[in-house]
Amino acid sequence: MGGAAGHMAHLHENTWLTFGEIKSFLTQVASAELTPIEKVDGQNIFFRWTPSGIMCARNAGHMKKGGIDESAYRAMWAGHPAENAFIQGFEKIKAALENLSAEGQEAFKTSQPNSYRFCNTEIMFPENANLINYDGNYIVLHNLKEVAIDGGKLIDVEVFNAGDKEFDAIVSSLSDVEKTADAKEWQLFGPKFVELNNIADGGALETVSAALDATGYGDADKLFNMVEDAIRPELEAGNIPDDKINILIERIRLISEGADSSELPAIGEIKRGLNRDQKAVITQYGSVQKARNYIGAVTAPVAKAISDFAIEVLRGLESFFVTENDEEIARIQASLQDSIAKLEAYEGDDSEKIGAMLEKQLEKLGAIENIASTIEGVIFEYPPGSKNLVKLTGSFAMANQIIGRAARLPSEDTATAATDTEAATTDDGDVFENFGYSLKDLDAIYEAIQSQSPRKVAIIGGAFKPPHLGHLAMVDHYSALADEVKIIISNPASAKSQRFCGNVCLTADMSKSLWEALVGGRSNVSIEVSSAPSPITVAYDSVMPGHPYEPGTTIYLGASDKDGDANRFAGALKKADPDLNVPDPILNAAPAAQLPSAYITKLQASPYDGKLPSHEKGKDPSDYSASDLRFLLNAATSDPIAKELAGYFVGAQNVDAYMAAIGLVAESRYSIKRYLL
Repeated sequence: MGGAAGHMAHLHENTWLTFGEIKSFLTQVASAELTPIEKVDGQNIFFRWTPSGIMCARNAGHMKKGGIDESAYRAMWAGHPAENAFIQGFEKIKAALENLSAEGQEAFKTSQPNSYRFCNTEIMFPENANLINYDGNYIVLHNLKEVAIDGGKLIDVEVFNAGDKEFDAIVSSLSDVEKTADAKEWQLFGPKFVELNNIADGGALETVSAALDATGYGDADKLFNMVEDAIRPELEAGNIPDDKINILIERIRLISEGADSSELPAIGEIKRGLNRDQKAVITQYGSVQKARNYIGAVTAPVAKAISDFAIEVLRGLESFFVTENDEEIARIQASLQDSIAKLEAYEGDDSEKIGAMLEKQLEKLGAIENIASTIEGVIFEYPPGSKNLVKLTGSFAMANQIIGRAARLPSEDTATAATDTEAATTDDGDVFENFGYSLKDLDAIYEAIQSQSPRKVAIIGGAFKPPHLGHLAMVDHYSALADEVKIIISNPASAKSQRFCGNVCLTADMSKSLWEALVGGRSNVSIEVSSAPSPITVAYDSVMPGHPYEPGTTIYLGASDKDGDANRFAGALKKADPDLNVPDPILNAAPAAQLPSAYITKLQASPYDGKLPSHEKGKDPSDYSASDLRFLLNAATSDPIAKELAGYFVGAQNVDAYMAAIGLVAESRYSIKRYLL
């Protein structure tokens, strides 16, 4: 799933479970006492019924608006590689909703203001297959999700799963009864339950139980105990006071449970009163991404044991949506083998990184023969009645990583590898000694290379003086649409275009450094200073004749839907090179992010209420504003309240680094290396 669906946790990511609860769950799975739902591999979309028509959502921004209507939905997918999937799937959903029962209509209604119920849906379309090739064109309803808008933020209210009367009313009204033989006919189904094989006596349960016992933790211990026991000695070695350690561990625990950032103890508060070295230790473990990485590293043995168990659980299970299961398994295995060979033969600049990825995924997979099911994974509600969904995915994730990465290799490098392979082949057509290809495979390889989806690039230009979390939300919006996001920072020549924080003129290089810290581990994001005074000029040049992109490339011109920001690109559609696909910038604009309600509460209680640039200009102070951020950063040099408010713009853990990078404080006090890099 993708889009607005969010992340469904693996069992090992539920850190609040005890080892005893995990063992009990795995025992029930192995004994086939539980009946899970098939996890399908398609394109995710949300929809809701209204008396005036269907509303759809692909991301949180759409949900905040209650969805987008049919015209906006169709325009959003115009020219997209998955256009046929999303438009034809939409047609099936729309047709089905025309016969929605009164009970189904009632299920979409909410009693609370500013709240909506969306049906979480998967579109499976063989022309846009991911890893598994399903028989035909299918719509699968996952569940019904109610959300509310509070202070500009999207809040999950309730989820109605299979067995809940609200969701069941929709499914019973819309679902087809049986699969048809016509693969081109669109069909809609509710969740499909999977009958597990009883493997309690097959050794898999004994192996995973032994691996869990080998951690040294008892049945009453929670999985998070592993994390706490690992990190506490490291924090003590860093001379962190006990009270600070306890608060930091609580922050990490909440991160492990998926808590919203507004619910976390502020990292700035944890650092308060500590020296420079102690603060560095807090940053090392306390930032959200670093905390997640640490949790993953500590719990890796549990994750590996459960993954191996899941492979055996899924072995031999057949998808409801695949008829020739054995043939499909053989196809995936062959695709995986070819992908491994391509990655091993690759000699590009990032070959070392790719090699490490391949080694890691193969270690987790074990053997190609572990691709032994046409089911992506299975989904359980655990604990029962909790509405908490967990998944077991077995070998799917590893195969998807390998095959997907091989598909993204540069065409010229792949072709070169194939040519080198051919040169190493004997004249009688034996298998290639080095790579395992035969001559008859070459045509298929080249065909696969040529059929790869065109590249998608998003270009986001602006002053970014300085960048903030609102800008980062825009980057994440376009990351979901494009393969690559390019941030282009303006480098104005005129004095009137310059921006100051106190007496310090903010430079493009400063913005670039801050952006590099802000984007974190987003590997598909690049940052550059504009070659022209205006990044808009560069963005326009990217789609005009003479652009550097291959024909068929999709170029998103990045903008926010705030204050008509996207209108500056209105002329690009008429002037763009017809060899490129340039989606409508207005229809694809990123929803404007807003500061959390906690910021407004603290602002109103502060001496800065009514005094920010946004107030003076009559603008909404809940909107992210670089002017407000500059004002607060400058005030933060002498006022901790201003510093705390600035933390809402850039993350509390980054405020010191921002001030140092701009030159508001001495670098000796706030180390750029320590806080920024």
